[in-house]
Amino acid sequence: MEWISQFFSNREIATAIWFALIAVYLPLKVDLKEPLFAALKALFQPKLSLLFGTYGIWIWLGAYLLSLVGLWTIFELKGTILWFLFSGAVLLGRAIQHDGDASFFGNILRDQFKVLAVFEFIVVAYSFSLWAELLLVPIVTLLAMVQVVCERDEKFAAVKRLVEWILVGIVVVVVWHFITTTIETKGSLFSYQTLREVSLPVLLSMFSLPIYYLMHCYARWENAAIRIGLKTFQSDELKTEARRAFFRNFFLRPVLLLRAVRQFQSLPAKTSSDLTDIISEVRKYQRLKKSPPDVAADRGWSPYKAELFLAELGLKTNDYHRSGFGEEWFAESRYKFLTDGFPRQTLVYRIQGGENAADELKIKASFQIDPFPQTGLSSLKEAAFALARNAFSLETLPEQIELAIESASTDEQSLSPYVLSVETRRFEEANILDVEFSIRVPTQKSQSE
Repeated sequence: MEWISQFFSNREIATAIWFALIAVYLPLKVDLKEPLFAALKALFQPKLSLLFGTYGIWIWLGAYLLSLVGLWTIFELKGTILWFLFSGAVLLGRAIQHDGDASFFGNILRDQFKVLAVFEFIVVAYSFSLWAELLLVPIVTLLAMVQVVCERDEKFAAVKRLVEWILVGIVVVVVWHFITTTIETKGSLFSYQTLREVSLPVLLSMFSLPIYYLMHCYARWENAAIRIGLKTFQSDELKTEARRAFFRNFFLRPVLLLRAVRQFQSLPAKTSSDLTDIISEVRKYQRLKKSPPDVAADRGWSPYKAELFLAELGLKTNDYHRSGFGEEWFAESRYKFLTDGFPRQTLVYRIQGGENAADELKIKASFQIDPFPQTGLSSLKEAAFALARNAFSLETLPEQIELAIESASTDEQSLSPYVLSVETRRFEEANILDVEFSIRVPTQKSQSE
């Protein structure tokens, strides 16, 4: 037992004990043969093996480079392996699965340093007694599992924040205990070896960022390549050319890559010149988004700014793009779910117009007719006011528009140069009520009529 305590910390011993107890208990209660075989089969698929094998080589390279400057020795091998299995692989998996933009890599840093930083760095080099660790390990593991589950659904945001604060509290206690023990032992816990152990997770995390990004880009490219091949009206030659062109131009910009693929399918592209136009248009949009041009009030709104009018309510739209029908452009947010029941009560924000200006802003809500959706309509009214305030600095909604929303009726009112309207559609058999609030700039054609 003495050699075990020399090579492994109390935390690692406690973790091994819990694993052993679970490994003995579960087979007595559950038949694990088929699930275990399926999990191992999935784990050792060629692509996953290549993925994590490549990542393992990358970490080995990082350890080698650190060894050249004296920040890694054979004594850090155990810590490196544990970090790879329980932190690095998890962050790599999250990078691959993430569907958003590159801001995710800011989230990686926050995940690594916000809650787990001191806990992973200081605690790697310092642990409590074995009995304390036997209690601490399952508690922290359970909290971490709850946090992962809460991240998947916005309705658990409050629980997620509570769990994070509990973890922060645990970190504070651990750090305080570490500091007081260091003072009592007159700094005997500090050493060059301790410095290497404490800095190792930080250095490996920073070194891993490039491969996280590359793997994220590769995962998005795999998805894009599949989507390019879905349409049947485009020739195989054009699809091959599209894959090559989009790979060259957008592989390292996955957000722009997915925009280009969407345009390739929706316009639809039929020639090489169409591919060139798509690439040019995507680049132009990204360039203008950084410095949006002003749009006169009687023409509507800058689409780059209108995309964000309801961001405070979680209704930020995607990028403004061609619809594929004439000269119409549009952008739409994800659905915001107000309830969990069926049919779901939802809000969605949409902007539409021409290439350089959005001339109509819409919030579409879908509710149940019975029971009357008073709460849902209140949410729509709140969103409508936020949209009007951000679109043209309206201080209060007109009374007749408020009444139309509250009663789920149809009405409109002009506030030059804009028209505010509420339109209601009822689908009695399906028990569905659609209410749409819009702000629009009347077109020349509609004005003449």
